[in-house]
Amino acid sequence: MDIHIILEQFKTKIEARNPIDKKYLVSKGNQNGFELLVPEIAEEIKREISNPDIFDYKVHLGHHFPDLDLIVNKQVYGLELKSRNNGKWDTNGNSVLESISEDIYEEIYLLFGSKEPDNDHILIKYNQYWKVT
Repeated sequence: MDIHIILEQFKTKIEARNPIDKKYLVSKGNQNGFELLVPEIAEEIKREISNPDIFDYKVHLGHHFPDLDLIVNKQVYGLELKSRNNGKWDTNGNSVLESISEDIYEEIYLLFGSKEPDNDHILIKYNQYWKVT
């Protein structure tokens, strides 16, 4: 299994939820629906693969960079989550705590969700974190 296949599964599964439950569109202070949705998708992928040696994940609570660890073929990749509710693909800044990340990652990726205007649907883009920040 390749990390890009896993990331594409995240994209496909999130975009397939149309319309998406409004609880995943909340973005108020520390309440972020996208950060609730992505671990649920990770759990779906984990159940489908059903082999923790091929895919597993760990959610970091609180302020941590990156937000999730994706373990693919026993290699650890970071997944940072960002989202917008206005259809745009930019954010006001990157993670303040990125400089204190552990040095265990093969690569860190950004998974960005943006709500389509006037539609309860999220589109997804992803790429290596260093390429998009």
